[in-house]
Amino acid sequence: MLNTPLIMEDEEELERLGEKLYGLIYPRHAEMAGKLTGMLLELPGPVLAQILLDEAMLTEALNKALSALQPPREDSSEVERQGEDRASTSSDSLGEQLYKLVDVYDTGLTEKITGMLLEQKKLEVQKLLSDPGLLEERVNIALKILEEQSSEETDVSDFSDPDDAERLGEKLFAVVRQIDTAKCADITGMLLEMDHETLREVLSDRAMLETAVHKAQSALLGHHSHAPSDGNDSHTLSDKHYSHAPSDGNDSHTLSDKHHSHAPSDGNDSALSSGTDSSESRLEHRDTTMYAVSAEVKGLDTVVGLLADAVLQPRLTDEEIEMTRMAVRFELEDLNMRPDPEPLLTEMIHGAAYRGNTVGLPRFCPATSVEKIDRTVLHTYLKSYYTPERMVLAGVGIEHEQLVASARKHLLGMKPVWGDSTPGSVDLSVAAYTGGIIKMEKDMSDVSLGPTPIPELTHIMIGLESCSFLEDDFIPFAVLNMLMGGGGSFSAGGPGKGMFTRLYLNVLNRHHWMYNATSYHHSYEDSGLLCIHASADPRQVREMVEIITREFIQMGGTLGEMELERAKTQLKSMLMMNLESRPVIFEDVGRQVLATGKRKLPHELCQLISNVTASDIKRVTTKMLRSKPAVAALGNLAELPSYEHIQTALSSKDGRLPRMYRLFR
Repeated sequence: MLNTPLIMEDEEELERLGEKLYGLIYPRHAEMAGKLTGMLLELPGPVLAQILLDEAMLTEALNKALSALQPPREDSSEVERQGEDRASTSSDSLGEQLYKLVDVYDTGLTEKITGMLLEQKKLEVQKLLSDPGLLEERVNIALKILEEQSSEETDVSDFSDPDDAERLGEKLFAVVRQIDTAKCADITGMLLEMDHETLREVLSDRAMLETAVHKAQSALLGHHSHAPSDGNDSHTLSDKHYSHAPSDGNDSHTLSDKHHSHAPSDGNDSALSSGTDSSESRLEHRDTTMYAVSAEVKGLDTVVGLLADAVLQPRLTDEEIEMTRMAVRFELEDLNMRPDPEPLLTEMIHGAAYRGNTVGLPRFCPATSVEKIDRTVLHTYLKSYYTPERMVLAGVGIEHEQLVASARKHLLGMKPVWGDSTPGSVDLSVAAYTGGIIKMEKDMSDVSLGPTPIPELTHIMIGLESCSFLEDDFIPFAVLNMLMGGGGSFSAGGPGKGMFTRLYLNVLNRHHWMYNATSYHHSYEDSGLLCIHASADPRQVREMVEIITREFIQMGGTLGEMELERAKTQLKSMLMMNLESRPVIFEDVGRQVLATGKRKLPHELCQLISNVTASDIKRVTTKMLRSKPAVAALGNLAELPSYEHIQTALSSKDGRLPRMYRLFR
């Protein structure tokens, strides 16, 4: 069997056979002797030995190898087509250049406007590329024509074909854009979740349209966080939870976090309205939800009251819940369509590492559960997880006594909207690391939204168990993660941006075909995960996986003093730079106090980082390599090694995958 895989153990024997085989092939095919020898060496050892003794078998094997090397013949129609493609190259180039310039105007109709402008003569199009003023004039004319057409088409009688979703979406986008230019695409996507009959009513009634748009805007507010300006104080109310559903099996936390809570007003908004800038946001992590407000110091009492109302007395009306459902459905669709695979890969690697428990449960609400969540389910979730012992109120830029006084006034004794009944069951289980693999076959060949295509890539993430942020080894793991670093193949920057990290020096600088190699460290209260994300052409997945497994093994090897000091300095620099931002400070305060009951100050953390030694890195790496790997794979997975082979590589001394030889790949 010529294509039977065989693991070749004796490298010296293989080299000896290769020398003999080369001597027999060279007189026949001098120019291709090396290539043919390499192909035949993929045959099993016993077959090779027989070929060396039997000239007929050698001739047959060479003929098959030569046939495999011959390129497929092109027919005349293919040649003609290629000629036409070359002839149209200049036109395509003009179109791409024009598309990029038109896209700058952010009209939401870039493709249509570009198409309209390309209908002109080539000379006129070239003038547009060189004259910004003329281009802007033509874009405005095209935009006006499209808007006039859209306004004429929004008449209800024009909806003779309610199943034409694309045409309906274009008309809806045009009218939504007149109300909200910045978020028109997101809002249109949300409104398209309605049935066509309702959409016809909305498009025929301006008041209904504006109401629907405003509701969509409210639902989208939960996506944006706001940084305070200088002189403002910041407050956060943190709730500790695992990001998974309560006992009813619904992902109610998703709607709760996306929902823009509305609390009854007490009429005392003067501190915020009298020249005071204020912003509120909700940040949701895998294990924590944070409500944050930024305002001037004089508005402290008011913003704490607003926080208390938003957290403990949210208005969950049917309309708001429905709009939030639409927002969740839109996000789920967007998650699978976006070119950036990191959110999906992060979800997959957690699912593989902690299969069926705690942080391994879905962070994103399954589409099948969206309709099941109502006010009762949300109140059950809030009653279970929004309890005093699971909350922390933190503030930055204010006196401690003032914050305590406001907390006593607005939080102490306040009855939540879900009542004072006994909290429901809360999952207190400890994260159990399992390891494993999650694969998702997906066509990544056409994920570009613009005229310039993104190369088809396969994305692999391999992780191993690290430690929780409560353990002493958390700091060495943080240094190790910084030591690995990495990024994209086109990332810019100097030493401060990771260009001297291992994944740059050993991977991206040596293997030009790899598009990404980045290290991540996720740490929770009872476990952690250190992983490397890599991406490359689907045909080179096996080689890419081996490169990553070798990097994992080399983590436990020799570590130079300069390399270690650079990683520690970079980690301290990043820590101090992040803590210059007030939102980061109060998030740090809230999360540390929530988890440990106290906060380590920056100088304490810097000292712990300075104390990390090369032996610490080797010790934590050795411990990490004992765990089963977690693997997430996305894209074309035809060349993905088996999970067992990846596990074997991470258990070996050099990190290499088991060798498999085949004549024809």
